Amino acid sequence: MSPKKPGRSLLDRLAGLPCPVLIGAAALAFVGLAVWGMAGESNVFDEGAHLSTGYRVLALGDYRVDPLALPAVKSLAAMPLVFQDVRAPDDSEFGNYFLYAYAFLYRSGNDTGRLLASGRLVVVGMAVVLLIVVYAFARELYGPRGGLVALTLAAFSPNLLAHGHLVTLDLGTTLFWLLTLYAFFRVTRGVTPWALVACGLSLGTALASKMTSLLLLPTLALATAIFVVAGGRFKLARGPEFLRGPIERRPWLVGAAVLVVAGLVALAVVWGFYGFRYAASADPAVALEWKDGPAWVAVARDHHLLPEGYLFAVSKAHWLVYGEVTERIGYALGTYSTGGRWWYFPFTFLVKTPVAAVALYVLGLIALVRVATREVLRSHAWLLAGLAVYWAGSIAGELNVGNRHILPVYPMLMILAGGAARMVRRKAWLYILLAGAISSGLLAAPHFLAYFNLPSSVIFERHEMLVESNLDWGQDLPGLKRWMDDNGVEEVKLAYFGSASPSYYGIRHQRLPGYNVYSSFENESPPAREVERGDWVAISATNLRGLYLPRKDAYERFLTEEPVATIGHSILIYRIP
Repeated sequence: MSPKKPGRSLLDRLAGLPCPVLIGAAALAFVGLAVWGMAGESNVFDEGAHLSTGYRVLALGDYRVDPLALPAVKSLAAMPLVFQDVRAPDDSEFGNYFLYAYAFLYRSGNDTGRLLASGRLVVVGMAVVLLIVVYAFARELYGPRGGLVALTLAAFSPNLLAHGHLVTLDLGTTLFWLLTLYAFFRVTRGVTPWALVACGLSLGTALASKMTSLLLLPTLALATAIFVVAGGRFKLARGPEFLRGPIERRPWLVGAAVLVVAGLVALAVVWGFYGFRYAASADPAVALEWKDGPAWVAVARDHHLLPEGYLFAVSKAHWLVYGEVTERIGYALGTYSTGGRWWYFPFTFLVKTPVAAVALYVLGLIALVRVATREVLRSHAWLLAGLAVYWAGSIAGELNVGNRHILPVYPMLMILAGGAARMVRRKAWLYILLAGAISSGLLAAPHFLAYFNLPSSVIFERHEMLVESNLDWGQDLPGLKRWMDDNGVEEVKLAYFGSASPSYYGIRHQRLPGYNVYSSFENESPPAREVERGDWVAISATNLRGLYLPRKDAYERFLTEEPVATIGHSILIYRIP
């Protein structure tokens, strides 16, 4: 009698399901959670600016309003607005793009809810594409089981869910960053004209999405060097054998040619996002107020090598990072800084990432080190170079304003976590970690932006650790209105942080000092002269910590008081005894 063959594990049976079934299930879970999150949120601080200026790029070809936000992601998100009845205000009436965005959403007769939903659903679609790329990349490296692990982590990631339904640049940049790495990874399997075009398209779109994507240039150079040093050769998919052989034996030459060709395609893509026009405005009388930037920007301006809007954005970003700027104040653990701190992003990563996910990331890296060979190094060159360069650039950077700025590292780590499926011998531990990652995403719903993992939230109050886009980005005005209705509170004294309109949501209030946009418009909400006994006081967590306020201790008295309620973790309610 022959011995009974061991049955396939649950993980293997799930991983063996058809790819469309797995991706469809993951996408359905992600979309459901993302829509739940966006349904109860007001626009966060940057959304109005990106949506309104993205529409202005598409409708008017004008790149002057908010030029620092590059056009790729915001114009893609604004595409549905082109087919709607949208009224754009005259930008000459407003001093900055946040005021312009407020007028666009709340003062121009537009349907605010429909505009936001249209743009947000485009970003949700980008997030679904990101899930597909994560799964495909991990499956090619680690097989079906590794693909399933990576896909699960991506579908229930609180950080991807938080930014995967907002009209901001972070999710789109993350998608195009990973697409670029994947496209170059695929080129090593066979160099074809279409593969080179795919590399250039993804790279160009990433470069036109956000300034941090400039880090892709050293990343691709480093990855190519790692691949060649580890003995890799680029295979030419076409051409006569007597030519292919000698060319393939010169991997440095082929690698350099791949980078140059993809770079030229990317350059054309960047020009395309600026309408193949150098001037930032169609009006020749418009002159931009330039700041000092890198030396190469001056050369590019003189020779029109890149669009004026792009070069202006690089120059302004350089000035914001290295100039004497105090408006970008970082906050962490009760301390403030106008410069970068090396530990800021590692800290945000540790407190805003599920513990189970961190464990799988570590196991994936350990598995990679344990089986490190030249072949493994070649196949992982793009991910390893991407992680190394992005982490180095983030830690060395000067802007410490949110974990969202390291969002591109998450998909790369999720893919590497697929290697943990091979290393963990006892499947029970793998099931426990995956269940922990899934439950973290489910329990965070629908307040994904305010997610902190369990150990950190037990030790600290959320606003003690981080604020701004890590916790409070102005998203919880609808929740405040529901709380007021449920508790019979007719009026609050409100210190709101954000760019949304409390009056739009029917919140009757008196204005306390806060960093917001609506105070410049809504005179029907009078300023509060003082806080008196019996008052209900609602304070956004960012204002509570005094970030961006003239006085950091403006609401210090409330830090020692217990709030009556907390709205979505971001707005704290106090009752003056």
